[in-house]
Amino acid sequence: MKASLRRLGVLLRVGYRAAPRMAVLAFLLTVVGSAAGPLVGLWLKSMVDAAEAGNESTAITAAAGLSLFWVASIVASQYSEHVQWGLHVHIIRLIMLDLIELGGRVPTIEMHERPDVADRVELLRQGALSFAFAMTSVVWAVGIVIQLTTTILVLVSVSPALVLLPLLGVPSLIAGGWAQRARQRAWEDTIEDHRLSEHLFGLGTTPGPGKEVRIFGLAGEIGRRHGVLRRGKLARERRAEFRGAVTTTIGWLVYAVGYAAAIVFVTRQAIDGTATVGDVLLVIALAGQIQSALNGAFWLIGDFVGTLRAADHYLWVSDFADQAMAQRRPAEISAPERLADGIRIEGVSFRYPGTEVDVLTDVDLTIPAGAAIAIVGVNGAGKTTLAKLLAGFYEPTKGRITVDGVDLRDLDMDAWRRRLSACLQDFVHFEYVAQESVGLGDLPRIEDESRVAGALERAGATDVIEHLPDGLRTLLGREYGDGVELSTGQWQKVALSRGMMRDEPLLLILDEPTSSLDAYTEHALFERYARASERGGRDIGSITILVSHRFSTVRMADDVVVLDAGRVVQTGTHDELERQPGAYRELYELQSRAYR
Repeated sequence: MKASLRRLGVLLRVGYRAAPRMAVLAFLLTVVGSAAGPLVGLWLKSMVDAAEAGNESTAITAAAGLSLFWVASIVASQYSEHVQWGLHVHIIRLIMLDLIELGGRVPTIEMHERPDVADRVELLRQGALSFAFAMTSVVWAVGIVIQLTTTILVLVSVSPALVLLPLLGVPSLIAGGWAQRARQRAWEDTIEDHRLSEHLFGLGTTPGPGKEVRIFGLAGEIGRRHGVLRRGKLARERRAEFRGAVTTTIGWLVYAVGYAAAIVFVTRQAIDGTATVGDVLLVIALAGQIQSALNGAFWLIGDFVGTLRAADHYLWVSDFADQAMAQRRPAEISAPERLADGIRIEGVSFRYPGTEVDVLTDVDLTIPAGAAIAIVGVNGAGKTTLAKLLAGFYEPTKGRITVDGVDLRDLDMDAWRRRLSACLQDFVHFEYVAQESVGLGDLPRIEDESRVAGALERAGATDVIEHLPDGLRTLLGREYGDGVELSTGQWQKVALSRGMMRDEPLLLILDEPTSSLDAYTEHALFERYARASERGGRDIGSITILVSHRFSTVRMADDVVVLDAGRVVQTGTHDELERQPGAYRELYELQSRAYR
């Protein structure tokens, strides 16, 4: 009961937050429409009985009342639907916004990389429409209660035995609830297959994978796998739908028997003279209204089951975000303005959530203020993971990272990230106008054209803008408009420029930042980075972390850290490590031979 009340509470809270005045108006309109319906039947009885008795004035008054209540019922119902549609739109918008904010509230990126979170987010995204029905479902429920209560009172005035008619609709409601729960279970049990089928659909229809799909002739295989997943999912859903249809049909047959019995009962009373013709018409009208109300309740139960499940997913994601925040220490210390000592990594081990293997093991490393270090190693050595820990995307499983002696977990993470900048290997294609795509690297200065131009210059990307038809005002990408598509190397230059927007960051992370650039451009860029790093190190003690496979750039760093299977196996300058037997020299000689 407590869990159900919590779910109902969040549904009403979100609905009211989305559009308070619409929520109240929808409630009032539904109450008016629901109460007016049964009273139309009562006016019908009065009109028919008065006409049969030859009472003209009473018949005309009853006709006027019938017309007035009928119009009120129709107008309230129609306008209520319009208001409720608008309320649905606002609620869906708010849910999407809440999902974005919940993801952004957690300083780490755990929410974006865990499959269980991805499943819940997808279920909530797909169930947003059900969630949007939350407020209107409650309003409809109140309306149905009012309508049934009024109807029962009117029926009792004809004969107390007729109170049984609404009760005969209970089996159909129970059957409807069971059927909807079965459908919901079938949907939730196949959500992982749904996500995978959506991924396969994207592989077969979007530009990115299109080249490999065609080269390797994968369209048929992708289509086959997509078909297998969709057929399996649909088969489960059809089985649930069939069982639900059988159950609900039986429930409605019970009510149909009661419906017929009520009409026969009141007709016999009219024949015996204990009821009037108006009573017969009243029962027929109200029996139809009961059927309509029960039908509404049937669908309402179905929608509400889905709505409650959507509320479960919303609360699960919200609780996950709250728990992630609660596990963090209170941020009591702001990020320093400059680095005096540097960064220390002390006995750090790390494994990704939900896994059993450490990606990093007992890493000890000191990075002095003002240093530019390179991190090298084979794929899977832990290079990018170490960069993620330095950026605060994850917390170490064991050990700690300190900044000028202060544990990174004690720093205000938002303030720390404002003193960082980065260009990551999985950089984003922000398909905005060029100035915005670069300016996002320092949001407060996104409109500063001179600042954006300076970042492009520092990243060696001015040539990209020079070739665009409208310069910085050119829309990049074609997926969301008539823009200009860039090459992979050009997109990487834009990402590099974005990383150059901030003034003198305390930590600059360059994770394979030139993997799509030619060797000449890469060399020129790193010479520029080296000079900038030297100035930043001298002025504010800034640190540059370079993750790269190319040793021609690595040699420009002050020190090189070699990772192997998540452990630091060597440290030193390029010249020192080149002379020592070990992993670095092996990798360097292997790469050197490839260029000879």
